[in-house]
Amino acid sequence: MKSFGFILSTQLVALTAAAALNYNIGFLLPYALDDEPDGAINSSSIKFNVLANDAAAELAVQDFNYRSTLPGEGKFNIVRKNNWDPNFATNWEIVDSGGYSAIAATKIVQQNSTVAIFGDYLDSTTSFTAEVLSYFQVPFCGATQHDPSLSDKSNYQYFMRMVNGYDYGSHLLQMLAIWNVTKAAIIVGPDAYSSAYGDDISSTLSSNSAFNVQAKLMISPEMQAASDYSYPLSVLNNVDSRYFIIAADANLTADFYYAARDAQFTGHDYVWLGINRPYIGDLALQQSLYGSTAIDDLQGFFWLKDDIKSMNDSSVTAFVDRWMKLNKQNSSKYLITETGELPTYVRQSYDCTMLLMTGIAEGLLAYPNQTVQNLLASQYYQPEGLANTGSF
Repeated sequence: MKSFGFILSTQLVALTAAAALNYNIGFLLPYALDDEPDGAINSSSIKFNVLANDAAAELAVQDFNYRSTLPGEGKFNIVRKNNWDPNFATNWEIVDSGGYSAIAATKIVQQNSTVAIFGDYLDSTTSFTAEVLSYFQVPFCGATQHDPSLSDKSNYQYFMRMVNGYDYGSHLLQMLAIWNVTKAAIIVGPDAYSSAYGDDISSTLSSNSAFNVQAKLMISPEMQAASDYSYPLSVLNNVDSRYFIIAADANLTADFYYAARDAQFTGHDYVWLGINRPYIGDLALQQSLYGSTAIDDLQGFFWLKDDIKSMNDSSVTAFVDRWMKLNKQNSSKYLITETGELPTYVRQSYDCTMLLMTGIAEGLLAYPNQTVQNLLASQYYQPEGLANTGSF
């Protein structure tokens, strides 16, 4: 049986694969549309990224349609919908607009017969959007979402993403089990990303009866500002483990690690595992702050690095070159940053959209006698199929 990642919706597209040559793909993002002029989140950086992501996704649709592999050389049509409540355009940091997003997801499926969805932007709304679209069995791909809970296939079976989820916990548990490690202490930084990593790691390790999380220490912004880690270091002094896991940004990882070094919690008797390396970005500055032996003192520190393509990869450079050429033709659509670089998630947005369309086309070609809704609701649908290709 041929494996593919997804195909289409369950109830809403009743045509056969042979007859339905054109399909709607939805772009569900927090942007203002003509009928919802105040829908966009009032954040210049988010507006910038949303517009760039939209342009990249549209470019993918244009590319697919130019060499369509749908039966009968069918095409994909784009349907755009805002999923952010206009009433919360100015306080997006303290509300999640989840109800509005869930309704928008329902409407774009029921009213527009979309067979796949690209988009959303914030983790907070994606959890609602992904659950609704999984209920309708519509494939949904995001380019920006990191929340580890979105990896839960029992809730979000039809959701996939092009960026790393902050879910190192299961991988850490497997690695520590291979090393026969059964206890560790966890240090967590104050920012949102570090907290997400730390929560996932601690909850995953704690859920295993064979593992003992001896301490979970939260570093406050005040501690970091003052470089005063006397309390967490005093706790580490009393734990019965030589394994320490730190979920923090690179600067805090370095600052805390060297404070632990000075307290004699590093070296050949200890093992440190970090989601970032303890490096502040400049070797000379690092040595001036933490001593001439600062690099040698990193013995025993393991950096849990993401496995992502280098910017020198040929596929990456080809896309960057193409985007820059398009920017010269239409700078208001194919945006670049003030420093002349691509916006953060445009490559992921292109890949997300192309992945959705390619999966649908391959499914229809592999099973031409099946309706698209039957394919998604049957044994032919394998949500892990594309995850096994290394894309995720």
